Amino acid sequence: MLKTMLTPLTPVVAAVGASFLQQALWIRGIEGAAFGAIVFVFIPMAINWASSRSNVVTLRVDCVVDFLPTRLPNEGRVVTVNLFSPAEVPHQAGTSMEKYGDPGTITGWPQNSHAYKCEVRNPNAAIIFDIALTLTVDFNEVVRSKDNPKEFHSGVVARSGAVSIVAPRLEDRTTFVFYVANLSPYFATVTSINAEFAHPDRSQPLIKISQNPWRNMTFSPFGS
Repeated sequence: MLKTMLTPLTPVVAAVGASFLQQALWIRGIEGAAFGAIVFVFIPMAINWASSRSNVVTLRVDCVVDFLPTRLPNEGRVVTVNLFSPAEVPHQAGTSMEKYGDPGTITGWPQNSHAYKCEVRNPNAAIIFDIALTLTVDFNEVVRSKDNPKEFHSGVVARSGAVSIVAPRLEDRTTFVFYVANLSPYFATVTSINAEFAHPDRSQPLIKISQNPWRNMTFSPFGS
């Protein structure tokens, strides 16, 4: 990248050098300082900026309405994020859980248990490990009709929080799949998903999520 960026500057540098030799000493000093600032300040800044722009890994996340699987799939495991809002941990929005065993084993979830199925893809050449996916969640109060208690709708936000799940390995041909279900007595809405390395390091690239278009995941209260 350094060679590519500096190549277009070569004719400019030659012209400046020729003009520089024809100037008075005090003018040379001023131009020399300016030229030095360009070489030693602005060019390294431009290189660092380009490096930071290129050191980005974009992941694709797609979530669709589905049901919790009643049997283990061919890979023999199912990963879920269970949303709930424990009073003792105000900013926690749930936990992650993994069920594993022989393919076809009964999971124990009832038929037609509402959930979202999320697939995470890494379309980049580089393989990345231990990616923490964090879901931001709002829990809304349940407002019941005075005329008919069986009728209810979502009210104001009662509390908010976040819950994370770790994708152990993401590469081009591997899709990380997890389900999201609501086990709380509130209406729940997943408003965003963000990603970062579970063990951050300055040498690691920045991770961005591509969700086009992003639609909030919405859930009715558990058992409703």
